[in-house]
Amino acid sequence: MPSIPAAFTVSQADKVLELERIGRQTRAGAALLLKASMPAHFSEAQAECVTQMLRLTPEELRATLADAIEPGALRDRLRAARVSPTGAAA
Repeated sequence: MPSIPAAFTVSQADKVLELERIGRQTRAGAALLLKASMPAHFSEAQAECVTQMLRLTPEELRATLADAIEPGALRDRLRAARVSPTGAAA
């Protein structure tokens, strides 16, 4: 699992999820977009963390992001997605 340098903001987490969706189509496209958007959205350490996260499965990425995001509704949704209706881990 990637080392989380600092909690991601909701805006940064949204960007990570966008990159993950693009990465399902083309990893190279996601990497290029991350590189282009890094100075405006992520610190260098966060960008390296995101690069590592993009190598995870979608489920692992969302679980990691849920642990790395600041508290709020998005974090709650990501964490809830890990638990099935019976309460067992997904």
